[in-house]
Amino acid sequence: MADEQDAKVLLAEKLFSDPESRAVMQELIAKKFPTATAAMPDYLARKTVEAELSKDREDRAKERAEREEYRREKARDTERKKILTMGLASDEEIPAIEKLMDDELIGSHEVAAREFRRRNMPVAAPRSDSRSMRVPGVKGAGGDEFKGIVEDTEQWARDRAEEIMNDFAAGKGAKWMA
Repeated sequence: MADEQDAKVLLAEKLFSDPESRAVMQELIAKKFPTATAAMPDYLARKTVEAELSKDREDRAKERAEREEYRREKARDTERKKILTMGLASDEEIPAIEKLMDDELIGSHEVAAREFRRRNMPVAAPRSDSRSMRVPGVKGAGGDEFKGIVEDTEQWARDRAEEIMNDFAAGKGAKWMA
């Protein structure tokens, strides 16, 4: 029994002497016997340092996030001013443009402003109410010189060219020069 007890003591001493296992051993002892932590000053010091390091890491992460947000906001302001000076948007349109950027995943204020303008451009009214097109020379639309152009375009062009050549040959080509 004494040999077994000595082996356990030696094992515990080895585990406490090893830097890797010492921390684990101290954690286990602190968990099982919370009052024993007072007898482990290095454990208490490590816990204090770990808490401070954790707080410092959190503070640095928070500061990093704030700096990044400041950079983003400054870049956003620069982009807003750019599209305002380019005349792509007004102050009232900026929120709608930024909403379009979020909805459509557009990364540039300029591109979003151009897209916003394109989408909100008023559509011109049709020039006439006429639903059909009137082609000269077809169905009484006038323009007798264009008769036959729709039925056989190539033949019409040959006939027209021949007429022009004959007029020039007869000395009447001046009417085609005007």
